Order: sequence, then structure tokens, then C-alpha cells
Amino acid sequence: MNKRVLAVVTAITAIVFSFLINPAKADPQWVTGLQWSNLHAKNENGVFENWHREWKIEKPTDLFAPDKIDYNSETQHNLAWVRTDRNSFTSTYTGGAGQANKLVSFVFQGYNGDGDAMDFQVATPDATSVPQPVLKNLVDGPTYYAVVTATTNSEGNAQATITLKKTPSEFDSIVVNLLTQTGVVAPTVTSKEIVVKKKPLTKKTVTNISYTPVVGAPTGTIYQYSTDSGVTWNDAASTNFNIALTANPVSMRTVLMVGAQVITWQKPGWRPIIKLVGTPTGRQCQMDVPTIYLCSGIDFRDQTFDWSVANRAWFKGSQTYDYAQAYAKTYTPGSTVALKFLARDVWGTPIAKLPLSVSLKGSSAKWSKYPNTIKTNSQGYATFSAKNMNTVKQIDAHVDVNPDPPHVKTRGVVGFVVYVTSNEIDEVADQMWFQLASDITIAGGCPN
Repeated sequence: MNKRVLAVVTAITAIVFSFLINPAKADPQWVTGLQWSNLHAKNENGVFENWHREWKIEKPTDLFAPDKIDYNSETQHNLAWVRTDRNSFTSTYTGGAGQANKLVSFVFQGYNGDGDAMDFQVATPDATSVPQPVLKNLVDGPTYYAVVTATTNSEGNAQATITLKKTPSEFDSIVVNLLTQTGVVAPTVTSKEIVVKKKPLTKKTVTNISYTPVVGAPTGTIYQYSTDSGVTWNDAASTNFNIALTANPVSMRTVLMVGAQVITWQKPGWRPIIKLVGTPTGRQCQMDVPTIYLCSGIDFRDQTFDWSVANRAWFKGSQTYDYAQAYAKTYTPGSTVALKFLARDVWGTPIAKLPLSVSLKGSSAKWSKYPNTIKTNSQGYATFSAKNMNTVKQIDAHVDVNPDPPHVKTRGVVGFVVYVTSNEIDEVADQMWFQLASDITIAGGCPN
């Protein structure tokens, strides 16, 4: 995501994140217990919902356990991407049978790559469209802000499909939230005469609205008012505020929201995910589920869990490592390091003719001349090899220092790292932390 759009989306997200809520008892006509796990972007061709690999870890084996994925984390799947060769996606509410035949609102805001309002339309099966005021003056302008309220089906699910009214461009974005009504508030409404602070000073009559906050209301409760019998709802500015004079009755309610999920359009090939899938002649993994991008069963040891890599702050905190794994392997002096990579975009499509830069880092490891750049074939695969030039004597005399505390020293081992990158700003690449040893049966050694 470029810096300009990131700033816009960050600002939007910061505003909406102020509405994050705890599960609460709600209006029986509306869905209850609203939480992040209810909100998703529907899995379709050209639509990818981010998976940030966060777990509810109660014991070490919970890491990577499918039933321990923390779908209620606000950063687990708060991003999704749509390929620019399609102009629509579907947001879903999944509540389960206990939420069947209840109301839930989808709240949408649209922005183009410059952060300006963007036109779109919403279609929801069995939904009632709830028009909302635009958030800035847009005479005959685009939708910008839309809310639809749907009734869940017998399984407690609902969905809304958003379609852009233009050809998608990269960084076009839709911000999605879910909303549920939790109660009705009885306001005190009176006419009030105020002085307009402009010269010459004049007076005008406004409608004054005041209310008493609900005792015990859950964190994140929002108070809204309507002057058209609930067709349009506006957030209350405070517990005592004025609006333009109206003869219509004023109603109030409390609501809770969850989100925001930011859906962004990107071009095909965006965010290369570079996976080590094995050796050119050895075992290779098959990854048929692009949502997870985890590889197993190859001639390298996956240390992502064994070394608690996935629990480290630098690994969890950066999207650069989403879907990445950390591999180890021990080679004997003079061996050839042969690797096979697969590059696919975030939607799982192989990227052909993609240049990949490869480098071997480690001050004591010596190598024959190797290609600094390799290119993927029509199926997204690329191979790399380099012959080690160290002697057994050099390896045996070397003392390797583990960069992680407590910095254990090991004689007879030379560590080196293989780096592979597409040089794109947004990418994911596996980590390869290898070593040379004259005896590959040493503790921590990996199969050759």
C-alpha cells in the first residue's frame, strides 16, 4: 500500500476503531454478541482476506493449531484485497443459528487512491436499504457512505455485495463495519432560542436534545438520533446538543459497531509470496490453499514453530512475514545448495517472468560464483544453486555465535542465510537459516 493511501486508510481506520466493542447483550430483534469473527470478505476468485496468523495461545502446541486461530483479534483479518479485473466483492456476517432471523447493518465508506469519495452501489438479498447523509458536501456526487440493514437467514448469516460504479484502479478502497442496535433511549426534546454569533447578532430557534447515558452500557456504545422515524440515523454529538429546528418527533437508540475491515483493489501480480517449495530434484510441497500458504514435507526443517519464530515480535508484527516460514538445513563443506521457489500473487496466481534477487550472507562461508538474479518460469517456479568452497579444516576451526541470546558458541559450524526477494515493497518471502558442518549429525542438524 503506498504511503498516500496508507495515510488516508489509517485515518479512516483510527476513527472507526474508536468504536471497537466488547460482546454485549443487545436488542432481541437485532444480532447479539457482535465481534470480529462475524465480519469477513467472502472468499472468491480475485478476493483475498488477509490472515495475520494470530493464535489464542494457552499452551505451546496451540501455535499453528487451526482451532486456536484468533479470529476475534482486530488485526487478524482487518485487510482484504480485490484484483482490479473485477469490480465487486461481498462482505459477510456469520452469526450461527442462534442469530437466525435477526437484523444486522453493513456500513460502507468508499475512497479512491487519492482519498476522495468514490461511488459504489450495494446489493443485499432480503435487505432494507437505509439511506444515510453524506459526510461532506457532494451535490449530485457519489455515494461515499452507505448503510444497508439485512435480516439474517435461518443459519444466522447475511451478506452484502459492493460494486464500484467505475473501472477499479489500484488503491481504491471500501471500509466495512458491522452495526447492531442494542437498545432504545428516551430523549428530552425542546425548542430553544439561541444567539447566532455573527454580526449583526441575531437569534434563531433550534431543537435541543438531551439524554441520560444508559447505566452499564458496554464499552464502545454509540448514541444515535433520528428525525425521520428511523430512516436516517446520526451520531449524537454529546448528551446535550442542538440540531436544526424540526417539527418531527426525535427518536434515539444505542448501537455497537465492529470493524473496520479495509478492502483495497490492487493489480494482478500484487504482493508476491515467495515460497521455498523444496529442491529441484527432491521432495516438493503442494500448496492448494492460498489463504494459508504453508508448506510441509520438503527436505528442509521447518523451524517456524520449533524455534518459536512465529511468536517473536518482529515476525508477528510485520505483514512482511505473513505466510512466511523459517527453514533450517545443515550442509557438509563442498556441498551444492540447490533451492526451488514458487512465486504467486496474493490471490494465488503464479507470477511468470518475475526476477528474484538471491544472495548468500555469512562472512565465513565461501561460494563459487552464483547468479544474483533468477527468473520464474510460466508456472511461477525458479531454481537456484551455489557450490560451497569451504574445506573441512576451515569449518572445524570456526566458532559460530548464535545471534539470539544467550549467544551460544558452537565450534565446527558456519552459519549462513539465503535471502530471496522480488524487490517489491509489498511481498512475503520465506526465511532460510542454514549452516555448514563437517558432521551433519550434530545436535540441531537437519536432513541433507
